[in-house]
Amino acid sequence: MEIYLIYSNKDNSMIYYDINNNQKINEIKNPHNSIIIKISHCFDNLNKRDIIMSIGNEKDIKLWDFKSFECIHIFKNIYEKDLYQHVFLKIIINHILLQVVLKIILQ
Repeated sequence: MEIYLIYSNKDNSMIYYDINNNQKINEIKNPHNSIIIKISHCFDNLNKRDIIMSIGNEKDIKLWDFKSFECIHIFKNIYEKDLYQHVFLKIIINHILLQVVLKIILQ
């Protein structure tokens, strides 16, 4: 089983670390231009990929593709306490609705 750790360090970089192999996979230097408040993980069922969410002190929420380490979406100036949970829920609902619409269209 693959085990990864994603964390931020004192210079506000995001580090992707492979626990099994005891090595750093990648590092994103200063992804928010501010202190990173929170990092979370979720699985994008529609696109079958792991997503990392980071929240910066500037109140931006950024979504990252875990494999490519590229930022795939930015929610500008949106973070307030636990609002990020609402954002993730909205993303999941939108993906489910899109799947339903595509099934109807393609039938």
